[in-house]
Amino acid sequence: MPRESFHSHFNFSYYTTHPNIFMFIEKLKKCK
Repeated sequence: MPRESFHSHFNFSYYTTHPNIFMFIEKLKKCK
């Protein structure tokens, strides 16, 4: 699925450039 691949690639590049946001999301997941 090209759509899924694009989404995964986007997430990877986004998280590598915004590690703080990634950690923030992880904290939100733990809260739930």
